[in-house]
Amino acid sequence: MLAASSAPTPLYGLYQSAWHFSPLTLTVVFSAYALALLAALLSAGTLSDHVGRRPVLAGALLAEAAAMLVFATARDVPALIAARVLQGLATGVATSAAGAALLDVEDPRRPGRAAAVNGIAPVAGMAVGVLAATALARYAPAPTHTVYVLLFLLFAAQAAVLPRTPETARRHPGAWRSLRPAIALAPASRPVMALAAPGIVAAWALGGFYSSLGPSLARLIAPHAPQVTGGLVFFTLTAAAGLAGYTA
Repeated sequence: MLAASSAPTPLYGLYQSAWHFSPLTLTVVFSAYALALLAALLSAGTLSDHVGRRPVLAGALLAEAAAMLVFATARDVPALIAARVLQGLATGVATSAAGAALLDVEDPRRPGRAAAVNGIAPVAGMAVGVLAATALARYAPAPTHTVYVLLFLLFAAQAAVLPRTPETARRHPGAWRSLRPAIALAPASRPVMALAAPGIVAAWALGGFYSSLGPSLARLIAPHAPQVTGGLVFFTLTAAAGLAGYTA
């Protein structure tokens, strides 16, 4: 999911060349994804606790596959925004359910591993996604289609295999009530969160800046460089973040 979220980054330059839209419009496209992701996390973050992990993940995978089809057939900016909104919703729902599932299967003899994976996987996934999409954009035919077709096939395969995996959560009533947007934080964690929140917000804001405007910045600094250079800029950022999280 997170690899797919960064896949459009090296393609933004191709979209801009074909459709002639401004960096401000590109920021709107990225913001659509970020806002949809936030809405999904706030509203559906605990849904898998009530209906199970597999149904939530299956729905998210199918929605993500649909988003890939919208990307692959996009002909203008509104279609690109629609694809990013759908992708943001699917990613937010999936990451919360997948993170909870990792905690469900954590080995009690090795505590903390699930939390470490939950912290490293997002940035590592974005690094892998942007690198793969950059390579495909550079060498594959029809890059604004090939990337998304391959991702569509991947998500469809995952959705097909998911029913064979064990369910790790028991169903509980209150699924509809859980969709009310809410933020819950244990009292003991609040002082630490208050200290860490500014740094977390700044780090993800920097990532969002390079994910959306990295290609435009790269072309401004090096106008004769290949259009996919912006993808490598974001890869450097996310790969370093994943390595830092792993070594820490």
